[in-house]
Amino acid sequence: MATQIQQHKAGLLSVESRARIDAWLEKYPADQRQSAVLSALQIAQEQNGGWVSRELMDAVADYIGMPPVQVYEVGTFYSMIELEPVGRNMVALCTNLSCMLCGAADIVKHVENKLGIKLGETTPDGRWTRSWTRWSKA
Repeated sequence: MATQIQQHKAGLLSVESRARIDAWLEKYPADQRQSAVLSALQIAQEQNGGWVSRELMDAVADYIGMPPVQVYEVGTFYSMIELEPVGRNMVALCTNLSCMLCGAADIVKHVENKLGIKLGETTPDGRWTRSWTRWSKA
């Protein structure tokens, strides 16, 4: 039987989000429900306008039946999970040494001048957020 706190947490996830999470949960054996956590966080993020609050991570943890700290670990590890409000569009630019040697500094400068925002900022109209990414080529 769920406690009132658990019912409140689950209520943070919409009926549609819970149904979508359930579809993912069905893909895994009952003892491996935690395998759906990344998908559940992405669903919660979509429901919340592009980011996941700690309360939503708690709701996901409760709904899936795993410790909140494990959900936080996944949410903070993957760069596609946003933990703060972001713009509708993300501009992720690589700023590591390899990219800089290939001219990324000029691209970063152009984007920052064009949008008027620096790393981690969002345009006043909420359309664009500037973020970073790691070089993804082998």
